[in-house]
Amino acid sequence: METYVAWGFRGNPFNVRSLPPDQTGAELLVGRSTELATLTRRINNPPKLPTLEGMNGVGKSSIVNVAGFSCFNAFAADPGKPLYIPCRKIFQFTPTSSRDSFVMEVLLEVAQTLIEYSSQIEGDRLRSVVEATGLRDWINAPQMRSIQGTLGPLGGGRSVETNTGEGYTQSGFPSTVKNILSCVFPAEGSGGIICVIDNLELLQTSEAARDLLEALRDELFNVQGLRWVLCGALGIVRGVTSSPRLDGMMFDPIDVKKIPDECVGEIYTSRVEAFAASESPYLPLLQGDFVRLYGILLGNIRALLGHTDEFCQFVSEQDLHPDSEADKADLFRNWLEQKCRAAYDSAKPVVGGRAWEVFADAVSVDGLFAPSDFEHFRFNSSQAFRPHVKDLEDAGLVVSTKDEGDRRRKTIQITPRGWLVNHYRANAAGA
Repeated sequence: METYVAWGFRGNPFNVRSLPPDQTGAELLVGRSTELATLTRRINNPPKLPTLEGMNGVGKSSIVNVAGFSCFNAFAADPGKPLYIPCRKIFQFTPTSSRDSFVMEVLLEVAQTLIEYSSQIEGDRLRSVVEATGLRDWINAPQMRSIQGTLGPLGGGRSVETNTGEGYTQSGFPSTVKNILSCVFPAEGSGGIICVIDNLELLQTSEAARDLLEALRDELFNVQGLRWVLCGALGIVRGVTSSPRLDGMMFDPIDVKKIPDECVGEIYTSRVEAFAASESPYLPLLQGDFVRLYGILLGNIRALLGHTDEFCQFVSEQDLHPDSEADKADLFRNWLEQKCRAAYDSAKPVVGGRAWEVFADAVSVDGLFAPSDFEHFRFNSSQAFRPHVKDLEDAGLVVSTKDEGDRRRKTIQITPRGWLVNHYRANAAGA
């Protein structure tokens, strides 16, 4: 951050974290009006769960966060509307995660979210319940308050006791939070805490994702006062909809593609304006080169921001300060060429001639394909196809997951590093 402060910014304008659920996030979300409107509408139409599908780094989490903020803002403007509150944390579940620990993690974050937002909403039912139950002291103090009897906005018996036992953790705490949720959100249409499970592809197979979601159906998805959104890549979201136990529970996925090319420049300008601490902050990167890098990375916004920040840090560390547009463009072009060449040089010893052909064919399908696509890549079987994909994966040019239960699922994609290598090879071929 020190680099950007010296250049006249109040922070890093190219931070790769998802946009926050606040006004800044809303202002920085560019080119997503259709996806945002669709998701906001689906959040407001329970009980089906909204879902999003899109390639890694395309900006799904940012859309969800801004949609949550939009829903909360609607209530703030008109208290007659449902109260939807974005949970302060986005959740992930991996193959090594415990279901019980995940449920506990969610409920703890939900409780903290209730506490946090209770101080932001004047005269609301949420504040009444939080104050009446002593939730703030109960969850944050060593001596926690247990809540007895039937909870209401001003009711519910309270007795002070220490609730640190395993039995209470596994039974009393979840029940308490669910009771509070039912008081704050007494009906299906009254709102809820917007909770997100992101990166479902970390579970690797559609079967594993279905098993998880089926297990969480009654534990979390059907809890009054929780509004769930599911996000994933590599076809994982569509893969889970075939479960009989989940039939009818989820909307069809919102397909999040790369933003239109004509909107990319606005990502640059909106971030410069939002983080500027002076009238004329300095940046060594031109907007046009930012847009060009987006095209090279095929719409991966996270990689775009990461590489932009990397270039800015390089300029600062080398004590460079190009001023003219020509000097800035030359410096960026040289830096990008060196970065792409370095990525290619590291991959070259690992990738053989046939694997390079596979890579070129993968580029022709925008970098996303399935093991069952072997004929497109001119192989007779997936077994013959697989070793060359493995070579590309070992070189960091593609990333893949196995899903033997759904071999048509597009589980292989070119990485940002792979797109840099593609850029180098294309330029070398044209030289």
